[in-house]
Parts: sequence; C-alpha cells; structure tokens
Amino acid sequence: MDASQVEMRGIRSTSYDAPKHKLTVAFTSGRTFAFHSVPAGVATLLAQAVDPIAYFNRCVRGRFAWVEMTNGKVLRTIVAIDPFGS
Repeated sequence: MDASQVEMRGIRSTSYDAPKHKLTVAFTSGRTFAFHSVPAGVATLLAQAVDPIAYFNRCVRGRFAWVEMTNGKVLRTIVAIDPFGS
C-alpha cells in the first residue's frame, strides 16, 4: 500500500509494507512510528477511516510492537507497550 495522506487531528500520513506487515504512521507532531505484525486490513481501514486518529487509538495504539524513528533511523524499540503512555 502506498503512503496515504490522512492528515486529520494528528496523523499526517500512513504507509504499509505488506510483505513485512509493517504500518508506518507519521504524526503532525513530527514523530514517526513503525508498528510491526499489523494485519493488512487494519492498515487499510486506518487509511480509509473518517476519523483516523480515533481508529488508530482504538485499533493500533497499544496493540503492536513498535519503533520510533527519525530520518529513517530507529530512536527506540518497544514490544507491545503504548508509545503514547496510556
């Protein structure tokens, strides 16, 4: 799936690497996270959501291992813990 522009209430864009099951989400804050082992359907529904941040919070946040990245480099890696601290 190509990058999807979903800028609305915090999410700037999303992209999905199907062979790796990796969902990358860039936020308007400038932070970018890659979530691992994400089913394709979850990524598709996020890209198509009327309210992407609500869908993200309900179906992605806290459910998948993730890494925070900057300029393509990993800043930190967490396994199945919410990157937003809730």
